[in-house]
Amino acid sequence: SVNDYYIGKYEVTQSQWDAVMGTNVSQQCARHLGDRLTGVGENLPMYYVNQSEAKDFCDQLSRKTGLTFKLPTEEQWEYAAKGAGRDNTQYSGSNYISEVAWCGENYAYASVHPVGQLSPNSLGIYDMSGNVWEWCREEAVLRGGCILHDESKCSTTWRFSDPKFYKGYNRGGFRIVMEK
Repeated sequence: SVNDYYIGKYEVTQSQWDAVMGTNVSQQCARHLGDRLTGVGENLPMYYVNQSEAKDFCDQLSRKTGLTFKLPTEEQWEYAAKGAGRDNTQYSGSNYISEVAWCGENYAYASVHPVGQLSPNSLGIYDMSGNVWEWCREEAVLRGGCILHDESKCSTTWRFSDPKFYKGYNRGGFRIVMEK
């Protein structure tokens, strides 16, 4: 069971990151010694963000708005990805990966896509499978898969956790929650 919360309809975009943090994806790529950018644009998800930076974004946004924002817990993330238990699907909103996720099977190589272009799940939440990994609140946990992975890593139950990636991961993006 999870407490009541609101979760972002989309992954945090590059324009939202810039508005809150004052940096852009090119600067983040350089900071993390990234090898190349895979998409720049205001409606593209932010990436080249480590978990600590994603938490800093939540803290900054909380200070600016007077509300409390955090990364989702794994339970919150999975509950939302599965449509609050309504979606009995392998991916967030469908059993057909091409309907809901940008990943290894259906993307132009190494290019993130604008948020919200594919079908949402039953809660109206987009891109919880594919596009960019999403940080969760627990240490070094990423969920949802990304554009570089095959469909098996984009399921709502697959998770990646490795402490060495706590400080940086080139497909690390995130969405935020506001707890009631």
